[in-house]
Amino acid sequence: MEPGSGMLKRNVMAMNMFVLVMLSGLAWANADEVPRVGPLVVPEEDSGDQGEPLEAGPESSKCAKTFISGVGDNRLSWCFSTDGNIVKMEYPEYVEYVRYGDFIEGFCLASDGVKVAETFGFIPSVGLSSPVVKYGLNKVKHTTLDGNWRIEQTFSQQPALKQITVDMKLFNLSGAVRKNVFVTRAVDADVIGRGGDLFVSGQEYVLATHPGTSFVRLSTTRDVVTTLIYPSQYPVINEGCYDSASDLTVISQVDEDRSMGLQVNTDTVPAGGNITFTFLYQLGY
Repeated sequence: MEPGSGMLKRNVMAMNMFVLVMLSGLAWANADEVPRVGPLVVPEEDSGDQGEPLEAGPESSKCAKTFISGVGDNRLSWCFSTDGNIVKMEYPEYVEYVRYGDFIEGFCLASDGVKVAETFGFIPSVGLSSPVVKYGLNKVKHTTLDGNWRIEQTFSQQPALKQITVDMKLFNLSGAVRKNVFVTRAVDADVIGRGGDLFVSGQEYVLATHPGTSFVRLSTTRDVVTTLIYPSQYPVINEGCYDSASDLTVISQVDEDRSMGLQVNTDTVPAGGNITFTFLYQLGY
């Protein structure tokens, strides 16, 4: 070993340690400038369950699983929450329809003329147990607090059509025939924000748009449909999950925010039986 080589190595090591400490201090000093890590996003191509089902409290407006396809003017991005609410709908890139103000999207269930449960994301949920989320199956399960129903929502997409599908399967656990079963699906759809949006009601769909820009359309595969356009951003829902005062077609005024929905129903669901209601969101411009 040459004279002084040990001392040289110790000096180099000391200098390296000094630089590392300085860089660490700099990182802490600028921590507020470092981008925050967002919530975990499970890739769309994921398959199978990830460990045990997640049990989460109701009233969720955060994304539990996010889907992204395409880029730029062809980008479709959306997500569902642990409560089974679609709380993000974006198409094309940077054009958002739900994540503006309060994130409101979800459903109301009624049978025999009585409201059983409802969840609309930002609005507190009613009548539902904590959900179980099956990420790999894109499924959210609830049991109603009265024990009469299990609700399974399954989410899917058709990127080429810019379409999001929600299949709601209702299982009658009550041990008795349930009559006049109604489900309302509603969304606070914002095209350009507050005021000026055009809400249109068709035979089996409702649509929010702004002339010359984009649109969001909610439809269903059921034949018996009631279309609903609410006077405010919050769905006005009575015991039957319906609001008879809802308008058919209206242009929202300045500083006026509206929401829209569809109500579907069936006459009876036998004891131990089930029924599926399908809702479709389509985005375009």
